[in-house]
Order: sequence, then structure tokens, then C-alpha cells
Amino acid sequence: MFNVYISHSVSPVELAQVYALAEDATRQGLRPTIPHRQWSPNGPLPADLQSSLKKSQAMLLFVTTLGQYDDWVNTEVREMGNKHLVALIEEGVQLSGVPPENTVRFSRFGNFANAVDVATNRLRHLGLKKQNENLLAGLLIGGLVLLLARGLEGKGGGD
Repeated sequence: MFNVYISHSVSPVELAQVYALAEDATRQGLRPTIPHRQWSPNGPLPADLQSSLKKSQAMLLFVTTLGQYDDWVNTEVREMGNKHLVALIEEGVQLSGVPPENTVRFSRFGNFANAVDVATNRLRHLGLKKQNENLLAGLLIGGLVLLLARGLEGKGGGD
């Protein structure tokens, strides 16, 4: 299953949206992790969150205009490294470093459910792409092993 870390910068009253996002990710066949905010953004990331980030293949960044956790999010993004990133960003929030094709914008007065669906679909496709790459690599390695085994059979049988 494709593990997704949901980093968020939302106000406490918007946490229901974070959980709705996680539910949609689960319906899409993803395994979401929502980090707790019980640590100091000036200090290191706690071991449990470092472990969650390490296990995750992608990060879904959720940012609203009322967000209060920019320092947390910045630390999590730095710790994430070069894994896949999809950002769900409210109109009016400026965010750099996320490619436009990985950014889903939404309006507080628009259809939030549609934006969530678009973002989680992008993550699901990343997961499917990764599974296909792993399957192809496995088939390639299996084929090479089979060729090698047949080659060894042919060399030992005629002497």
C-alpha cells in the first residue's frame, strides 16, 4: 500500500478537513498518516514522525489561509527529502517549491470535496505508477535470472 504523510498548516477549527482528506485518501487505497503537533517547531522532528516520514512514499501538503503551522510544515518538508509531493492549497496562499502539476488549488467557498478528490487521485496515480515500476523491475530481474539459468543449463549438458 502507498503510504502518504499529510502535512498540514490549518487552523484548529479546520482539522475536520484534514481528517476528511485522510478518509478520502483511504478510500483511494492509500495509507495516510496525520502528524500530531505536539512538538516544538524550533526543535528536531520527533522520532515517531521521522519514522512515519521515512515509511511514506509521498507527502500531501494541505495549507489554508488560516494556517498556523508553517514552521512545522517546513520542517516536515525538509525531512521528507525528494519523495513525491502533492499540495492542496487554498486560494490566496503563496507557496513556492511545488511544481504546478502537483498543486491543487481550492476556494473556501468552492467545492472542497472536488479539490480533495483531485489531490488524492494524483497521489493514487503516483502509487500505481510506483507499483507498475516495481512490477516491471521484478519481471526484468526474473527474466534475466531465467535467461542466466537456461544459459547455465546449456553449458553443462553437452560435455
